[in-house]
Amino acid sequence: MTTAASTLGAADAVVPAWPAPARTSTVSIAYAPILDVARGQCAGYHVAPVGPGGDPVERAVATVEAAWWGFSTLPVNTFVSVALPGTTALEPPVLEALAGRDDLSGIVIDLAEPESGAEEDVAAALAPARTAGALLAIGGAGGAQPSLRSITRLRPSIIRLGQAWVDQVDRVEAKRQAIALTGSLASQLDAWILAESVQTPGQLRALSELGVPLAQGPLVGPARQMWSPVSVDATAALPRRSESPVAGNAPGDPTPGAATDPIAGADTTTDTDTLRGLVRQAYATQDAGAAREVLPGTTGFDVVVVVDEASRPVSLLASTTTGWRTSDAWTVNVDTSVAEAAGRAMTREAGRRFDPVVCTDPAGRLVGLVRVEQLVQHLARR
Repeated sequence: MTTAASTLGAADAVVPAWPAPARTSTVSIAYAPILDVARGQCAGYHVAPVGPGGDPVERAVATVEAAWWGFSTLPVNTFVSVALPGTTALEPPVLEALAGRDDLSGIVIDLAEPESGAEEDVAAALAPARTAGALLAIGGAGGAQPSLRSITRLRPSIIRLGQAWVDQVDRVEAKRQAIALTGSLASQLDAWILAESVQTPGQLRALSELGVPLAQGPLVGPARQMWSPVSVDATAALPRRSESPVAGNAPGDPTPGAATDPIAGADTTTDTDTLRGLVRQAYATQDAGAAREVLPGTTGFDVVVVVDEASRPVSLLASTTTGWRTSDAWTVNVDTSVAEAAGRAMTREAGRRFDPVVCTDPAGRLVGLVRVEQLVQHLARR
């Protein structure tokens, strides 16, 4: 299975010794370790300026150049995530610094979410860096998740979930459900989830159980002026390897997400006679309007389930050649037999007969989708 460290990090033990930064700066830079949750090892380092004040562009340039300067001593199979807050990624000095290296493999450009409407400008500005091998991370404002619009238009390799998501994730079921659904989107877009501001062993263990592949924060290790290992407290908090779920949401990983359905709270592959054995996680949103604004061909998924605040399906958005088609969500309990579900699906009107079956738990909450072709294939094998 592909791991975060091996895929994002430097591929070889020999790393080119890039020259020192050309500019002299008084900006202080620190490096915070990022945990590969599945392996319990350091996956990379987040590079950011420390201390308040200063010119934002100068701080961004200093951060980029610090990444170049330290890359030659970076531990093997780790990556560097370079923080570029606000709109500094569009500033000419920052773009000049990014363009100063021909090979950006092992570099992740970590952006704050751009203002609505600026996504195309950011994508165009960073296109040369991505062509040179750099990957993109994006996070939302105020510790939140980035918007669906930014995720689908910028196509990041890492989606950051801030403190608002991580706080009490080990105690609040709704947060675990939200992270699971975001992980489903990430897997469809060939991206990772990175949980920030992890402070307690309980939070880290909950994230591990959800299959979140990357974590960062005080528990993982403080930001320092040199490379530092992941803290012993973090590795001790992780479940033993035999307890761990499949660490999904990684690019190239064919089985993203946890081995156990975090919403239904039960194994989704044990009962071959019911929909529970066929169900797959679906991307869900409460903001149908925002989802409709995105072209289906650019999203990486062809069905969106619109849910209410209690995660109950409301409607279904299905992609067409001209946009999204909206229809009512046709729901079936996840423990319904495959034969019964297939028979009921065939009674639907012709235009909707082959829409996916929306599966719910006994409380009416979304569990996932089953394609009609999966029903037919399953019945054909019996």
